[in-house]
Amino acid sequence: MSEEMLRLHELNVWYRTYGEGLGRRRRRQVLFDVSMEMRKGEILGLAGESGCGKSTLARTIMGTHRLYEGERFCADPHPQMVFQDPFSSLNPAKTIGWLLEEPLRVDPTRDYTPQERHDRAREMMAQIGLTESLMDRRPAELSGGQRQRVCIGAALMCAPGLLVADEPVSALDVTIQAQILELLKTLHQEMNLSILFISHDLRVIYNFCDRVLILQEGRIVEAGPCGQVYRDPQAEYTKKLLVASGIRT
Repeated sequence: MSEEMLRLHELNVWYRTYGEGLGRRRRRQVLFDVSMEMRKGEILGLAGESGCGKSTLARTIMGTHRLYEGERFCADPHPQMVFQDPFSSLNPAKTIGWLLEEPLRVDPTRDYTPQERHDRAREMMAQIGLTESLMDRRPAELSGGQRQRVCIGAALMCAPGLLVADEPVSALDVTIQAQILELLKTLHQEMNLSILFISHDLRVIYNFCDRVLILQEGRIVEAGPCGQVYRDPQAEYTKKLLVASGIRT
């Protein structure tokens, strides 16, 4: 059995809110007793309707949301994330080459020379399927699919073990979606990546992921291999999602 990449045990997550009265703080719970595990090299899907807590869970796993109780273990000390909107994720004033080099400038594990950064950026351009001539362009000069490739490349510059992909293809048309998913599959194999793939699209998850977790109103209501969950869903909520997706009748 492969090694453990990620483990959550009875994770409860809150947001701070303000109630009635001047400066009166309250907490609103959004995740409830979430327990899950992920193996190294696995592609794990996380599905559920908008507002169910998928992105909050992603941020907690990444370590950027810290208002939680319970156990959180990640074998990768520096997991990376790819977001839904590639345009808002990239600094519009910088060139593609600069954006790819930036993770190496702030890498806490080692210092890179300018030449090393440039060479690594050129290598990454090839890995993500973009021509080197685009390195001097700015994000606005690229298509949506090309921008998402740059976001993926930037996330992988420091060779993380875990990539959290939060709706990475939902803003793209169907043809470009397929190309980005194929790229992620290739990178997964080449880099032995573990990928947590978050999506509301159960068809995409079925074709891309090994296992799936179903999240409903902050609680995991079903988990298992995609084929098993899709053929024989146990939770009524899972059945409802599969019907809404046109997978079941």
